[in-house]
Amino acid sequence: MAKIEALPGRECGACNICCTVKPISVDIVKAPGITCQHCTAEGCAIYETRWDVCIGYLCGWKWAPFLGEDLRPDKSGLLFDIEQNPVDGYIGEVTILAFRDGQDFSKGRVPDLISGLVRRGVSVQLSRPGPPGMLHAKTRINPGFALAVETGDWKDFFRQLRRVVETLEAHEWEPFLPPDQRPPNWGLAG
Repeated sequence: MAKIEALPGRECGACNICCTVKPISVDIVKAPGITCQHCTAEGCAIYETRWDVCIGYLCGWKWAPFLGEDLRPDKSGLLFDIEQNPVDGYIGEVTILAFRDGQDFSKGRVPDLISGLVRRGVSVQLSRPGPPGMLHAKTRINPGFALAVETGDWKDFFRQLRRVVETLEAHEWEPFLPPDQRPPNWGLAG
């Protein structure tokens, strides 16, 4: 697969959401919800010499043309991670992290976007952050949303969306563990 490149004009600028919400286990160890020590109001203090994991990360907004300026993470409250390879029988996967408020899943054109992805056979995972240092809660919504999407039943779609957000908010948070502290099979569903 070809290397993904940022779209022209898609500069991070003042957006540094990934520097806080993303966990990192390669090159450095940084737990989710804890801002990287090199993150400043102006951006990355070590930008020219930052780690490969940081250089290689592109949020969905930086490279996916269907995510417009309105869905830039620092403006929308949503961070999109996109996997283009097949995942569990789906043609790809989009994980949407609502890092400010679970209601951000319901705002603007996000419901239409979620509906379109489900309709096209893309796995959609909705995610909410836990307290600093805890892993994010996430769940694949396709099975429960498929009928509402297929029939265009927006009332049911929003009812299910509220239920998913409530479930994510009630999640039992698990601590992020650095690689050298992880037990065998850590993070694997049992």
